[in-house]
Amino acid sequence: MESEYKPLFNRTYLKILLWLVAVAIVLLSALNQQNRIASPEPFQEQPWLASLEDEQATQARIYLTYALPPAYNPTAQLRQRALRDALTQVLQRADQLQGQLFADRLQLSIAVQDIDQLDTQLQRLAESVTRALPDALSRAQATQYLETQASEAFALYNLKLQLANSGPAITDSVQLFNYRPTVLVVAQQQDQTLLKRLQQRFDSSPIYGESRHATTAATQVVLQHRDRKALTLLAADIHSATAPPLVWPLALRYLQQELPTLFSGAVTYRLVLTPGAPGFAALVLSADSSLSREQQRKLWEHFEALSTSQLEVGKAQLAKLNDRQLSELEGRVARFAATQFYGQPLNLPVAFRDTLAAIDTAQVQQALQRLLDPNQNIRILVEPQ
Repeated sequence: MESEYKPLFNRTYLKILLWLVAVAIVLLSALNQQNRIASPEPFQEQPWLASLEDEQATQARIYLTYALPPAYNPTAQLRQRALRDALTQVLQRADQLQGQLFADRLQLSIAVQDIDQLDTQLQRLAESVTRALPDALSRAQATQYLETQASEAFALYNLKLQLANSGPAITDSVQLFNYRPTVLVVAQQQDQTLLKRLQQRFDSSPIYGESRHATTAATQVVLQHRDRKALTLLAADIHSATAPPLVWPLALRYLQQELPTLFSGAVTYRLVLTPGAPGFAALVLSADSSLSREQQRKLWEHFEALSTSQLEVGKAQLAKLNDRQLSELEGRVARFAATQFYGQPLNLPVAFRDTLAAIDTAQVQQALQRLLDPNQNIRILVEPQ
């Protein structure tokens, strides 16, 4: 009796093969995209000045990024709020000089063809901001008062008073533009003559001096507020220990995954990560009553044993976010500035993954301990009046 003929590759095998080929194409395309992301090239070993060759750049532009770290004492907080307001108003009317304001920096850009107007445009911007400051200061006083009527803003304001900041607070345009910016030229081809000219223009400007490793002792502050809910703010100075880059973003991402399992719907929470020097990470909890010291200790105990698999999930999420940021020019400009302001590596895709891979559970635990352990963190407790 003849046996039934069975083909070696049936339709099921072919479907699996096609699926594997599709996955391979996607992975190879992603790897190819990562390899195509150009890296800024420092000019003559000047880490603050670089060029970025971009085939898609229809217009060559110069990007100047000035450090604008958070202010901490009450007067500096108010005056910097006014400076930000004035900058926002003036930049809306700017022509040749385009600008964008971020939490820790001011980014300006000008077309390479307008390079002869750069000094004039910077001077006009500074003068316009100076004229706008008095009105901006009046608005800042009113805005700050209104914002601190909310318990979370009130707690964050008081947290900043506890943080050590040895760097000079930047509160006016003269201070802001006195310091050397990071300078990135984005064009289809590198222009050595232009880079040399920019080096001569900014090389003599001082670098903003800030303390990246300020120390803050464990502290508890109890405040009264008319909000009906109690608020607990647990915070850590993110530069008080020499943690490798990306430890804090990874630690907070891990914390974000775990918090839903620890708190019921009666508790709302939010995570805050603020760059700068010293910069801080914070967990803000709102509930009927603030967390007692014992409850804070138990919260920390939950994180003494970390899940390696969950950390790997967090690493994959950060890597994907990094790829998305670096696919845009703005992301690469911001990353270049961070290399100077915070001593971070440039972290293009492959290097970024290598940096993440080197982070172990002990380093993440140390960061979480600084944030959650009542023997190490800063605690702002806001009680209803």
